[in-house]
This record gives sequence, structure tokens and C-alpha cells, in this order.
Amino acid sequence: QGDVLGRITPTGSGVVAAMAIDAEGRLYAADPVGREIRVLVDGRVVQSISYRSLGVFEIADLQGAGGVMWIVDPVGAQVEGRRIVPRTLRGGAS
Repeated sequence: QGDVLGRITPTGSGVVAAMAIDAEGRLYAADPVGREIRVLVDGRVVQSISYRSLGVFEIADLQGAGGVMWIVDPVGAQVEGRRIVPRTLRGGAS
């Protein structure tokens, strides 16, 4: 019981291993098949960040806190904090 407040349709492989939302309301979705994190604003993908560029092998969890995205990589045996700066959208929104 409850009202649906929003819905996000998975992009790419359609598989999501982990999600987090930052202070600005951007959604970060980890796609284990495409091996990238997709950044969504208002349901649209505005950026894709490869696991390779982050230096991770697998993402089991994402947590945003204090402007830092914490990435849990069980295969690489690490928990790493990254300041991910999403691209600025046209029209001045970020």
C-alpha cells in the first residue's frame, strides 16, 4: 500500500546492482553488465562513468555522503570514496 512517487526505467542492460542519490537529487545506478555507473537527472541519463575509470572491478553498493560517493568493490577488496562531479546540463542545471 502506498502511492508511486516516481519510476525509473533501467537503461543499458536493464540490470542495476546498486543505487544512490546525491544531495542535488542525481541518481547513480551501477550497471554490472555494462560495467558503468549511470548518472540520471529527472529520469534521463546525463553521464556514464566506466568502472575502469574508477579503478573498480565490481560494485556491490553505492552510498553518497558529504559530497563523496562511497563505492563497495568486493572483487577488488576495497571500499573507496570518490568525489564524482557530474557533467553540467545545458541551461545551467547541474
